[in-house]
This record gives sequence, structure tokens and C-alpha cells, in this order.
Amino acid sequence: MGTAGLVDLKASLYRQEEQARLAREGGLDPADTSGRRKAGIDVSAFTRRNAGVEARDKRDRAQLEVDLCYLPCSQLLVLC
Repeated sequence: MGTAGLVDLKASLYRQEEQARLAREGGLDPADTSGRRKAGIDVSAFTRRNAGVEARDKRDRAQLEVDLCYLPCSQLLVLC
């Protein structure tokens, strides 16, 4: 694990400890514990994207649509 990972872990631990301390002392509203969701931070923007996986997913979804168009109705009921 690199230094950046350790720093992130320490920061996360510190935040959780502070939230726990404030909750114990009554200084933290339970609704405030979900700060990331409340702040509207989109974590998905920071994730790595793999073009090969996305292309394969696109092909698979297109093939699934084609397959569903040609399945008999009796087999469609089994998939649901």
C-alpha cells in the first residue's frame, strides 16, 4: 500500500472518530452523518474506467435486446 492509501485511511479513520465523538456528546444530528450523500459528491466521477469492459458491456446489452426480440413468449415468462 502506498503513502496516498495510508493517508486516505488515516483521514477516513479521523472523520469516523470525530463523528462518533460528536454523536456521543450530542453535538451531531443523526442526519448529518451522511455528509457525502448530503453534499452531492458524485464518487463515480473518480472511478477508473476501462474502455474494453465498457465496449463489451455495450455489445452484450445489444445482443441481449436482439435475443429477447426473438424468444418465444413462453420463454420470456421464465426469464422474469
